[in-house]
Amino acid sequence: MAKRELSQYIMRQITSQGLVESTDNLLSTAKMLGGISRMILDEEVTTINPSQILEAGLRCIDTIELIVLACVPDDEDETDYKQQWEESETYEELAQVRERLNRLRGKLLGISEEE
Repeated sequence: MAKRELSQYIMRQITSQGLVESTDNLLSTAKMLGGISRMILDEEVTTINPSQILEAGLRCIDTIELIVLACVPDDEDETDYKQQWEESETYEELAQVRERLNRLRGKLLGISEEE
């Protein structure tokens, strides 16, 4: 393996690990912020704005999606990559967290699920 190829390989490994850790941390943060928003609502804490905390959690989800799309390999069709992503367990978990946060957002805004 040539020096340049080895260097590229090492950089991909380091970058991949960092992105995986970042994605995991963002997902954990989104879940935690959703739980905090729920507690603020349930306990009627008036000193903290649950809507802004909730929006921060949703932005974590958006950031994860941006990271995933930034990682589309050059040699792979973006459509195939997106399909593989959407079939992954991580995507399913992300969708569930986003759904829970959106339901909580509806509660904050006074919108029932039947509407």
